[in-house]
Amino acid sequence: MDAFRETPLASEEFLRCTVVLLLIKFVSDLARDKSVLKTEDWRPVWHELVVPPELSWDELRSRSGDSSLVLLDRYLREIYQCNKNLLGHDSGFFQFDHALSRSMGHIQGKVLDRASEIDLRPSRFSNMDDLYGLIERLLLRFAFRMGAYGPEYYVPNSLSTLLAKLMAPQPGEDILDPACGSGFLLTSLAKQAGLSCGKILGQDRGGSTVHLCRINMLFQGIKASRLELADPLTSPMLSAPGELLKADVIVGNPPFGLRFDKQYMYGRPELFMCGLGPRSRSEYMYLAHMLQVAREGRGRIGIIIPHGVLFGKEGEAFRKWLVESNLIVAVIDLPPKLFHNTKIPVAILIIDKGKKRNDYLFIDASRVFEAEGRLNKLPDREAQKIVEIFGSYADLSGFSCCVNLNAIRSLGYQLSVPLYVEPRSKEELPQDIDEISEEIRKIEEELAMVQEEIGQSVRRLDSNFDVIARRSLPHRRRSGKKSAP
Repeated sequence: MDAFRETPLASEEFLRCTVVLLLIKFVSDLARDKSVLKTEDWRPVWHELVVPPELSWDELRSRSGDSSLVLLDRYLREIYQCNKNLLGHDSGFFQFDHALSRSMGHIQGKVLDRASEIDLRPSRFSNMDDLYGLIERLLLRFAFRMGAYGPEYYVPNSLSTLLAKLMAPQPGEDILDPACGSGFLLTSLAKQAGLSCGKILGQDRGGSTVHLCRINMLFQGIKASRLELADPLTSPMLSAPGELLKADVIVGNPPFGLRFDKQYMYGRPELFMCGLGPRSRSEYMYLAHMLQVAREGRGRIGIIIPHGVLFGKEGEAFRKWLVESNLIVAVIDLPPKLFHNTKIPVAILIIDKGKKRNDYLFIDASRVFEAEGRLNKLPDREAQKIVEIFGSYADLSGFSCCVNLNAIRSLGYQLSVPLYVEPRSKEELPQDIDEISEEIRKIEEELAMVQEEIGQSVRRLDSNFDVIARRSLPHRRRSGKKSAP
C-alpha cells in the first residue's frame, strides 16, 4: 500500500490510468498464477479477462521510458477493446489526455516502478480476503483523490459485511444497489450469496465511481449484470419500456441530506407517495424508489440512513405509512464516525415486503465500537451479536427490544432507537426528541455545504493543475522567428 504514498496523484486522467494499470497488473499476475491456484479460489469471471501477451505487464515494463506514453495509451485502449463486455460501453474512462500525460511522464514511470513491487498473485495470499482487502485500500485511495468524497461512495468493510449478513441473499436472488458508489456493498452481498446469486445490478449518479465499481468487482471475481451511470430517481433501470426493473434484495447508502426541486423530480410521481413532497430529503426519495423496485411479496430492503430520517415532523406521514403497512423489520443504531468524511451516526433500516410478524425490532449498537485512529470500527463480535439478535428477535436489556404497533403509534411514529431500547444508565437517557431533530438537521445542512465546497475546490485545483501542466509543455517555435532571450 505504501508503494503509492509518495506519488503525487493529482489529475483524474492520471488516476484513471493508474487504476486500469492495476487491472493489467492483476490479470498478468493471474495468468502467471493459474497453474498453481486452487480450484476453489479461481473465479469464473477471471477466465473472461483477456490480456494478450503483447499487452502483458512485463512487456509494458520493458518499454516504460518517457517514449512509452503513446504505447501506454494504446495499452489502455486495447485492453478496453479486448474486455469491452466486462468493462462497459464507455471507453472514455480508459483513455487519457496526451498533453497532460507528456508533462507527467516521470510520474508515469514512477507508478510503473511502484506497481511492479505489488505482487497480486492470489496464490501469494493465504486468505483471498487479504487480497481483496489490499485491492480495496488501493481503489479507495485513488477514488478519494478523484473527488468521490460522499459517504455514499464507500461503505466501510465492517458495515457492508454486516448489512450483507442481515440481508442474507439466497442463491438465484437478484441484488440491486441504486447508489452503488464503487461497489463495496454489492461485492459483499454477492460474496454472502456464495457468488451464486442472480443478477447483480447497480446505478450511481456519480461520474467515475461506476467504472471503479466494475473494476472493483472484477478484481474480486464478480461479474455485474448491469451497471449504469444514471440517477435512479429520474432514470431508473427498466426491464422493458415503461417497466421498472425489479429485484429481490435492494441495498443502498444514498447521499445524505440532498434536496430536489419539483422540476428535477418530474416524471416520477410514484415517488411522492404517502406524504412525501418534491422537497423531501434524498434519503426518503431513495427509499421510496427502493420500495417501488422491490419485488412484491418477497423483496427485502436494507438502507443506511442518518438518524435524522428516523424522527421529526418531516417524513412523519411517510414513516406512518411504513409502520402501518407492517413493512419495517428492524431499526439498528450504529456508532458515529464510521465513515471517512462525516462524524454523523447512522442507522440501518430493514424492510421486508414479505414480513409476517407484527412486531418491530430496535437494536442499539451505537456504543459498541473500537477506535481506529480518527475513525470507529464495528468489531466482528458485536456485528455477529447484531446478526444473531436480528435472526431471533431477542430482547436484550440495554441493547435490543421488540415493540408492538401501539408503542410506535403512541410516540407519533418516531423510530429513534433510544425511545424504545432502555438506556443502561440515567446518564444515557435521550434528550428531548425535537431538540435532537433540530441539532441533527443543522449538522446535516452544514455537512452538505462543506461537501459541496470541497467538491468545488477539488475541481478548481484539478483545472488549475491542468492549465499549469499544459503551459509547462515546450511550445513549438514559429519558423523564421527567434525566441526571446
